[in-house]
Amino acid sequence: MLKKIEYFAIRKAFESCYPFPTKEPFISYVIACKGRRYHLEQTLRKNIENNKDYRNQEFLVIDYSSQDGLSDWVEANFKPEIESQLVRLIQVPHQIHWSFPRAKNIGHQLSRGDIICNLDADNFSGPNFSS
Repeated sequence: MLKKIEYFAIRKAFESCYPFPTKEPFISYVIACKGRRYHLEQTLRKNIENNKDYRNQEFLVIDYSSQDGLSDWVEANFKPEIESQLVRLIQVPHQIHWSFPRAKNIGHQLSRGDIICNLDADNFSGPNFSS
C-alpha cells in the first residue's frame, strides 16, 4: 500500500501532465438531417431526457433543406428547449443534394461545445451519456 505522501506525489505528477478539468465541459450534440424527420421524432426527445441531469449541453439540429417539415416540427415541439438554447435549430436553405460532411462541418462551426458529439437522426445516446 502506498503511503499517503507517495500517493499525493504520484497524483500531483500525473495532474501536471494530464490536468483534471475544473468544470464540466460543455457538450454539443450535432444532428445533421435532410428528410429524416420521422427518425428525429423518435430520438430527439428521448436523447434530451436521457441526458437531463447534465446541464452543460446543447443539441444542434442542422436542417439541410429538408422537405418533410423538419424545422416546423422542431419549432412546434421544442419551444422551451429552443428558448433555453438546449436545442438549437440551424436551417441550411437551397441545398438540392445531401452533403453529410458539409452539414456536419456547419454544425461543428456553430457549436459552442468543448466536446462535439455527432449523432445521426436515428441514434439514441443512451442514459446519462453526457455524464
